[in-house]
Amino acid sequence: MKYVQIFFYFLFTVPVFGQININGTYNIIKYERSTKMIFIDGEEKSVLTSETKFEGKSNANITFFENGTVVTEGSILCSVITNDEGEIYEETEEINLDDEGSYSIEGEELIISSGELMTFKILQSSKNRFTIMYKDSTEDEYGQKETMALIEFMKD
Repeated sequence: MKYVQIFFYFLFTVPVFGQININGTYNIIKYERSTKMIFIDGEEKSVLTSETKFEGKSNANITFFENGTVVTEGSILCSVITNDEGEIYEETEEINLDDEGSYSIEGEELIISSGELMTFKILQSSKNRFTIMYKDSTEDEYGQKETMALIEFMKD
């Protein structure tokens, strides 16, 4: 039993690829994003939450090239559930992913730059698939916004 636990520990916690292994084309098979916005207007405070989800085979691909270039193409059709102070809204959102930029891997982080710099934590990796997570928190004069996204890729 101890060996099984060690196997799963390494399978799910230790990154097993570097820049050389990530090269290739991957299909986006899972996308989850949760957003929480807290608006402050004087003494009034309102909260809006949003859950965006996609799971399955998509027409969206991401290709990592040896020279550090990354290209995304296609789109995913997501279901979105928004809770605005108890009012629940459900809708479908198409996310267009056509873009290109550069990438690098530093430790357990995948850094992608295409206009803005985004750093993803690599959660799981294997020869044919990997999962990344993005977290962001911002605050301005209107309130706070927290975003967390989880994206899973499988090699074509």
